[in-house]
Amino acid sequence: MSPDLTDNLIHFIRGESDETVYWKLRQILYEQRLRGGIGFIKGGYRCVCFAELSVALLRHGFVNKGGGTRYSTCGIVLPKAWLFELGGRPVIYQTDKEFDDLPESYRWRHGRFDPSNGVDFTWEREWRIQIDELIFDNSIAEVIVPDSEWAERLRQDHEHDQDYGVAQYSLVLYDELAEMFRKEFAWTLRHSRG
Repeated sequence: MSPDLTDNLIHFIRGESDETVYWKLRQILYEQRLRGGIGFIKGGYRCVCFAELSVALLRHGFVNKGGGTRYSTCGIVLPKAWLFELGGRPVIYQTDKEFDDLPESYRWRHGRFDPSNGVDFTWEREWRIQIDELIFDNSIAEVIVPDSEWAERLRQDHEHDQDYGVAQYSLVLYDELAEMFRKEFAWTLRHSRG
């Protein structure tokens, strides 16, 4: 398969700093859900957004023609076919003048494209699903982190959380029984930087 093609979609996590992105990622994995938002979506439709980008290309950066981006290199990877079955679709790139030409049931898919006025977000290859929250688990999702240091930190923080939880259960249960509540780190981690 060409490195430009992919069977997956990536929900990128944004934040002011790497530390903010890290804690948002931890919260998403703990909750096992992505919350819909209305940012950059004309009409105020609540959607969860994705990029159709292969991990192979992500290693070169997820940037526009000018080299800029508003995204981190962390995210949740989900199968395109799975999201499609739930109602996810690619964005329809067009001018804002054409928004009202879309049937009401398609307007959540509108993405602004107006190259004569310098507006071109087609590099994002955006997909959306109109939903308040998207529930997933480790049987369907993978996690993109920048490198092995991020991966190791996620695993260590998970183990620390599990140690704390088992210690709390040990206050009211036998140690052997409390240990049965320990959960293994089960997420598949992929590195965005190689």
